[in-house]
Amino acid sequence: MTAIPQLLADLVRLPSVNPMGRTVESPLFYEDRVTDYLEQFFRRIGVPYERQSVLPQRSNIVARYEPAEPTCTILWEVHQDTVPVDAMTIDPFGGIIDKGKLYGRGACDVKGSMSAMLFALERLTRERPAKSARVILACTVDEEHTFLGVQHLMNAGLRADFAIIAEPTSLDIVDAHKGVIRWKVETHGRACHSSRPEDGVNAIYHMGRILVAIERYASELRA
Repeated sequence: MTAIPQLLADLVRLPSVNPMGRTVESPLFYEDRVTDYLEQFFRRIGVPYERQSVLPQRSNIVARYEPAEPTCTILWEVHQDTVPVDAMTIDPFGGIIDKGKLYGRGACDVKGSMSAMLFALERLTRERPAKSARVILACTVDEEHTFLGVQHLMNAGLRADFAIIAEPTSLDIVDAHKGVIRWKVETHGRACHSSRPEDGVNAIYHMGRILVAIERYASELRA
């Protein structure tokens, strides 16, 4: 079996930088090199897989471990892209190991976790333990910007009983996470001449009260 440090070094040395909305032409960007590596890995260990084209040079790749009598279905999800390398002071794609630590862009977020999942999947296929779960390993694109990869994954109909998402958490299990909601708010007023403000309704004052209420609600959530 391929050792985890070797898997991690291989992955870090393959640039997969997310352009984060910028127009780019450098070969450092997009995930296709990592996707090709993963395809070769899955082929070598003998598990079925599929590539899901999301955008040019950007494809999810999904591998499946299928035991004889699966007890449930577990999804392992991990993203292929990294944030940019601007202002890094080391070789971002060196994959150098020094004093037991491997350095390079994505080593923590999130190719380290990807290496662990690849190693575990390979071990499953070799040992085929009894009463194991069906495992789906989904390696998605564009996590660092607009989440197009995981949206494509879910729209393709993937379903599981449980999911483990590979994100750095200092090895603590995180079983809940903040969500996000966005909305637009309008307040309405009535125009008047500035010399007679009593004839009008100030929409800005109304919005000010709403902002105070939102701030109070945010404080309650943090508490």
